[in-house]
Order: sequence, then C-alpha cells, then structure tokens
Amino acid sequence: MRISGNTGIGVIAAAVTPVAVAFAAFATGSQIFSPGPLNGEGSGQTLNGAESHAELQCSECHAPFWGDERMADRCVACHTDIPPEFNQVTTLHGSFEDPLACRNCHPDHGGLDADLTVFEPENYPHAEFGFYLLAHLSRRDGSAFECRDCHVDSLRTFDEFTCAECHLEIEDYQMLQHVVDLSFNCLACHDGIDTFGSDFDHQSTEYPLTGQHLNTSCGGCHLGATSIEEMQSAPSDCVACHSQDDTHEGQFAEDCAACHSTETWQEATVDHDRTAFPLVGQHQEAECLACHVDAQWSGIPSDCAGCHTDDDVHKGKLGTDCVACHSAQSWKDVRTDGFDHDLTGYPLTGKHVDIPACESCHGGGQFVDTPTQCVACHREDDAHNTQYGTDCETCHRTSGWKDASFDHNRTSFRLTGAHESVRCESCHTNGEYAGTPASCVACHAPDDVHAGSFGTDCAACHSTTTWRGAAFDHQVTGFFLTGKHVSTACEKCHVGGVYAGTPTRCVDCHGDDDAHSGTFGWECADCHATEKWGGAALDHNATGFPLTGRHKDTSCEKCHVGGVYAGTPTRCVDCHGDDDAHSGTFGWECADCHTTEKWRGATFDHSGQTDCQSCHGDDQPSNHYSGQCSACHSTNSWGNVSFSHSFPLNHGGAKSECAACHPDSLSVYTCYECHKHEPQKMQEKHEEKDIFDLSNCAACHPNGKKD
Repeated sequence: MRISGNTGIGVIAAAVTPVAVAFAAFATGSQIFSPGPLNGEGSGQTLNGAESHAELQCSECHAPFWGDERMADRCVACHTDIPPEFNQVTTLHGSFEDPLACRNCHPDHGGLDADLTVFEPENYPHAEFGFYLLAHLSRRDGSAFECRDCHVDSLRTFDEFTCAECHLEIEDYQMLQHVVDLSFNCLACHDGIDTFGSDFDHQSTEYPLTGQHLNTSCGGCHLGATSIEEMQSAPSDCVACHSQDDTHEGQFAEDCAACHSTETWQEATVDHDRTAFPLVGQHQEAECLACHVDAQWSGIPSDCAGCHTDDDVHKGKLGTDCVACHSAQSWKDVRTDGFDHDLTGYPLTGKHVDIPACESCHGGGQFVDTPTQCVACHREDDAHNTQYGTDCETCHRTSGWKDASFDHNRTSFRLTGAHESVRCESCHTNGEYAGTPASCVACHAPDDVHAGSFGTDCAACHSTTTWRGAAFDHQVTGFFLTGKHVSTACEKCHVGGVYAGTPTRCVDCHGDDDAHSGTFGWECADCHATEKWGGAALDHNATGFPLTGRHKDTSCEKCHVGGVYAGTPTRCVDCHGDDDAHSGTFGWECADCHTTEKWRGATFDHSGQTDCQSCHGDDQPSNHYSGQCSACHSTNSWGNVSFSHSFPLNHGGAKSECAACHPDSLSVYTCYECHKHEPQKMQEKHEEKDIFDLSNCAACHPNGKKD
C-alpha cells in the first residue's frame, strides 16, 4: 500500500498533538481549557483555604472524566452548609427538583467582577415560597430584576421595608398612606400577583363595597390590620365604624342600614313595616312627630290608647283595645260584623249568641267589669234555690237549661266502684244535695257487721267495688306488726272480736311471760325484740345511770342484788361505803374527786372552797393563827406562806418573832409584855383624850409610835 506525503504528515500531527496538548496543560496548570478567569467575589469566609473561586485550581472543582464524581459533588463538599437544605422544601435550595444543578444559578469563569449568582426566574420556583415573580421580572427602566434588588443583605433573608422603599418612589402619597394604615407587613397581603392587592375584588367578598364605601381607603375599615386573618375579621356592622356619627344617640339601636344607605347619611327612609308597628290606614299619612313627640323614637307605645285616649267617645267603658271594633282607616269604620265577643274573656256560645241586645247584659251601657257568673243574670231562673251553689255551668250548658249533666268527679266525693250505679236519691234524700255527708258510716251503718268495733272508717279495709275482699293494713295504725306479731292471729290480741281500744303495751299480752316478775318494769321492748324473747340486750346508757370505766365490766348481780333491778340506788356510797378511806370526812359524793376508772389519781377542785377548817382543822399546829388557812396559805402547798401584817414586825426589836407580841395565841396580842404601864395611870391619861377603850392599842398606834 502506498502512503502519500500528506497522509504521513497527518499521522505525525495526530501523534504529536495529544502530547503537545498534555504538555501545554501541564505547563499552564490546565488553564488552556478554561473559558475565562474565575469569579473573584468573596463572602468574607475562608473555605478550604480560599476566600474566592479565583484562588482555586481547576482540579479542585472539576472531577476527572473517568470517575463517577460530579463537579456538583465537589461544590457541596466545600459548601457544607448547603446539603442540609436539600430535604427541606421550604429552604432556598430544597425547592429545586435537582438541588445539585449548581451551575444553573452559579456559573463561573465570567471574570473576577462577574456575578456568581445569576437570576433566571424560569429556573427558580420562587412561587413555592408564597411570592410570585410575575410582576417583578423587570425594573421601571425595563432592565431585568436581580435577586439582590429585593434580597439586599442575603438571598436567604428578606426585609419587607425593601418593598416600601421601592414603591414609595413609584407612588409616594398612596404608598405612604398605605403604610400608615396597614404597616410594613407587605407579604401579609401581597403575593406577587396581587391576590389581595390592587387586583383584589372586594365585591367577591361577603361585604361588597357600595356608595361612599367605594371611595374609602382600606385603612378606614382595616386600620392596623397586619394579616389576611385580621383583614377578614373586620366588623361589618355599621355601628362598628359609625358610632360617632349616630345623631340618634342609640335610640334606633345599631342597624343603621334599616333607614340609611351607603350613598349619604341624609335622605334616610324608614320602612315602618320592619318595626313591630307596621303603618296601615290613616297611620300612613300621619306625621312622624305626631307619634314620636320630641323626636323620641324608641319606647313609643303601640296600643291605641297610647295616642287616642282623648278620642275615646266611650270614655274607657269598652276598655283600651280600640282595634276590637275599629280599624286604622277611620274611627267610623266600625267592623260590619259587630263586636267580636270571642276576643274578650267571655266568648258567646249557645243561647247567648241569640240575645237580641247588648244591654241585656251590659245594663246602662256599662261594658267594663260586667260580671260573668251565671247567677249574676240567672238568679231568678234557679229552680234549685241555690242548693247546688251558684256555679250553674257545673251541670248546665248555654244551649238550654234542660241540657244538664252532672260530673260527680268534680266534687270532693268522686264516684267509684258500686257508687257509679247508685241512684242520686239513695244518697241525696228529699232532693237535698248540699251538705250530704261523705263518710261511709253515714249510709252504711246498717251494713256494718263489725258493730263499730273497727271504728267508722270502712275505707281503711273495704273498697267501693264490694264489701268482700277486705284488706287491713295494720301499718296504718299506731301499732306496726313486726317479727312474731306478723304471723299472730287477730283473735290472739283482739279477744272477742273487739278491735277498738286494744292495748298496745307488751305487758298487756305478755304479763305471764315475764320471767323478771316486773323487776325490770313493763317496757319489755327496752331489751327484747318481737322476733323472740331470747337474745335480749339492755342498753344501760339509756337508763339514768350510764356505765363507764370499771362499771362496764362489773356483773349485774354486784349492783342488782337478789335480781332486784328496779329502785337500785345510784350513789357511790351505796356500793362503796366500805371502800371509803376518808371515813366520810369528805362527804359521800365520791365522784367529786374520783372517777370510775380507779380509786387512785383523784383530783379535788379547790375553786370556790372557802372553809379550809372543815377539812384541815386537825392540820393546824398549836399556837397557830385561828383564822382561815387561805388568809396565808395557797392550795398548792402549806409552804410559801404570804401574810399581810399591818403592824411593824420588828417593833421594839421583836425581829418578826410572833411570840413577842402573841405569847398565847396568834389571834390575840398584848403590848404590856414590853411596855410596863400602870393601868390606873394609863387609864387616866387616855381619858384625858377621850379614849376609854384600851384593849386595842394598834387601833391608835398602827405604826408603833407614841403619836
């Protein structure tokens, strides 16, 4: 095969070219493949030793083509704060279908000053964050919006004040008023397509705007609202906004729309049919102030008499309900069918309907307070001469006097059983109806086979259906049947068929059964039950001597000697006379000091005791003061004596020795043991001063002095 010269050169070039490219790539650090310089924009942070992409080598971002690693894998290996967002759709990177398509938004090799983030709305699902970019694709000058136009500080943050800054340049007055009314919380209502903004149609809400409301600013009703929920919660009743405009001061309540429209407050119209008093007839022509005097709109009376008292030619005789006969068309327009008596408290029925003239009942034209009792008009027609009282309608009807029927069940004596078929004359003899006795015995005394022994209340056992089949409930008597009494034959207690006056005491029937021979009295039920005699229990606490302490354990025979229970003494000494260690010196009321628990540990209450000598007379030593012990001693002990001595105890050097002045007894003193006076001279000397009694020196010399 022949190879041409050109082909040889081509082969050589093909072999040399890869070597040259490899050498050039090695020599330039692979820069020969770069489409341009890397971005020099820095974030202020150092990642893997570099502050910007411009400091990186190609191999640090571009993975070898023969491996499985992607360039995006190296992006997130360096930017480690990004991967945590991938699984959170509400984050910046978590909303992308392929979050590792980094180059779609972050192209490089555009030069040191090129933007590292390129905004391409078609590649970023901004709407998923609640804000559409359809209205923010271009600026006012036609240039494209960039992310940092709104996200000034960071793509991850947004300050809503940015909205106000931009829109104040577009429409300064409207925007300023908008901010004042609704604050800077723009995103609360605006979503980029103005769902609740300028394209919002208020007419599609539950409160369409009409009249002057169309020209009212949003803040006029939604002042201070900062969210859709607060917008929607604005009240829709008139008074919520217009209470200050109410010239009626609340007289017409709060429904302004009942009279006013949204066009103007003036030219109000009142639909009286919406009130409780629709206007008909002449009322439609009446001036408002004719009824609403002094512009008083609420609390106006709606009855005819409220306005037409002076027009009443009947002077109140027919009451105040004018509409019963008149209409609102005219006073003279009286109902053609006459007065409807059924509207009164006395409807006309039967013969009353055919009475020719009203005056038959309403004498003298008096219509008010006409009596409605039958006897008021028909007293002379009473063939019973008031034997049945004056309530004629009890038996008679208004259709005629003879159309009578008597309902005995309306009386106090209802007819039941055999009484229903008894002729009236059987009970009401001689046509006497009033005062007929209702007791069984009044009619059935001859039928009483018990001859009155069961009393006269036949209904206690018998019914009105038949005499037989009587049933007696002993529980309704004063003697309930219990225990053995329930099965006892009647004759056992009611001897000889005598029922009335049967005694109810136990002893009256069980005197012979008393094993105690009356020593416990006759109230057997105090201990025994009606079930049986055995198993009796006596509650000693129910007697006048409750058992306490040692008494509870004492056998009955110890106190009730010889089986005698009645009249047993209750004084302590009656049983414990031999136990009295005091031999009666303290009396016989042992309980004053002792308890029933034990003899020892006795306590004595000295309060109120004044006669110490009665108990402690033998305790007084010789040559002792003869007065009451309490004058010097206390009840705590004999020691600690306190004695009030009015005379100086050291008088004449006595040194508080009692015997110096009281040689024989503490109750008597003498001055002559120390003062050797001659009685005659002393007598004369004291008589000179009109002192004749020399037996009580201390009376004149209380301090022991001469004067």
